Amino acid sequence: MFASPADLSSVLLTSFGILLSLMIIAALLDRADFYSRVLFGLTTAGLIVTYANWRWHDTLPRLEMSVDRWWPYLFFGFELVAILYTVMSIVIVPFQ
Repeated sequence: MFASPADLSSVLLTSFGILLSLMIIAALLDRADFYSRVLFGLTTAGLIVTYANWRWHDTLPRLEMSVDRWWPYLFFGFELVAILYTVMSIVIVPFQ
């Protein structure tokens, strides 16, 4: 799905840029405004969906009937529950 990075520094720089951008967006938006929370939640959800897509296509082994092939899918299921909870809490729970 994604091209392999040439070096680790480019991956770290991209990740730092995304984190910094989200922190700036969070600081600039009005925390009490519902639409600001939705905008921040959608931005975060887009990044999380990209991550989940990468996890599904590039890191999980082929699905076969053996215990050592099932546990990564079980763990991925727990990750999806955590992702859903995170996105819902960003949109629903007002920032304090």
